[in-house]
Amino acid sequence: MVWFVRYLFEGEARRYRIGEHPETGLSGARKMASVVRGRAAAGEDPQAEKRAKREAVRRRRMGLPPQAVALLAEQRSFLFAEGVRSEYVFATSTGERPLDSFKPVLYRLRGRRSNGLPPSKDKRAKRRTAVLPDDVTVHDIRRTVADALLNRIGAPPWIVDHVVLGHARPKLLRTYMPTLPLGEARDALQKWGDELAAILERASSVRRARYAKRLVKGT
Repeated sequence: MVWFVRYLFEGEARRYRIGEHPETGLSGARKMASVVRGRAAAGEDPQAEKRAKREAVRRRRMGLPPQAVALLAEQRSFLFAEGVRSEYVFATSTGERPLDSFKPVLYRLRGRRSNGLPPSKDKRAKRRTAVLPDDVTVHDIRRTVADALLNRIGAPPWIVDHVVLGHARPKLLRTYMPTLPLGEARDALQKWGDELAAILERASSVRRARYAKRLVKGT
């Protein structure tokens, strides 16, 4: 379920997307709706400002490690194979911008289908192994990544906050320092990419060892 609030701006009806349940509860949605209507009454257009911020994020330059570039290229190839032509790397089946491109991945990690429904009980259906409990949210994953970058990689806090998490910088910094030092950001993300690659390699080694152990027992 998605929360929306309707308001009037210069005589025109507008609709502002607040968030989704259960990530955003009823009380939080009501507070946000009150803020949006208050800004509209003061002569601001929250929806237009939100759209402008989204466009600014789309144009933001980032220094990506080779692992991220390879994953993006793989995703683009997957879209082409499915016949989807879009400007978005993570797009819907019709090529549109998804409301939340990460949520289907989170559902699959929970052992569910991409639409959030429980796995099919049909014997022919694909087996889905849950690696995350149902109460883990996107925000939990963001906090985990931020903590690992700060404490395991030693990334500067501004890289974690503005480059990885995507939080807006203070207006004063955006004015006098409009660009981010991409070299330092790329180095930090490269270390994080190497750390993820090492984690995946260790997990793969454990799976290979378990498989070899089963083969030995079967002989």
